[in-house]
Amino acid sequence: MRREILMPTLSEEVDEGVVVTWFVVPGASVSEGDLVAEVQGEKVSEEVRAPTDGRLVEALVGQGDVVRQG
Repeated sequence: MRREILMPTLSEEVDEGVVVTWFVVPGASVSEGDLVAEVQGEKVSEEVRAPTDGRLVEALVGQGDVVRQG
């Protein structure tokens, strides 16, 4: 079953953030809780972790891309 990893809500005051870095490349296996990416909003940075065991099929956004929360 395919699951999307969504941009977390970083702040109620802004509606987007930037993908700072990917720690996993497409095709790599991950375990639940593994660090997948780091995202940053206005003055807030957050780690994004794998919600379940699996494989990162593709990254729909690149490093440095601006992404809407959620």
